[in-house]
Amino acid sequence: MVQLHYFGIQKLIIWYTKSIELQSLRLYTLRKKTLKSKWYYHTPIPLRGTTDERKIQYAFVIAKKAS
Repeated sequence: MVQLHYFGIQKLIIWYTKSIELQSLRLYTLRKKTLKSKWYYHTPIPLRGTTDERKIQYAFVIAKKAS
């Protein structure tokens, strides 16, 4: 019983770390795409120099409008 419980926790930890890695990878690829894409150059100048997170949020807004 104890072994089973231990393996269950291990699986959960592995799944959790994998999902975090995937999320960070997704954000990284999105960041790379958004920085290269055209909308970045068409945004108002105040939005241009802000943090990556702001750009990512802006990209999500545009992606939602496009879909």
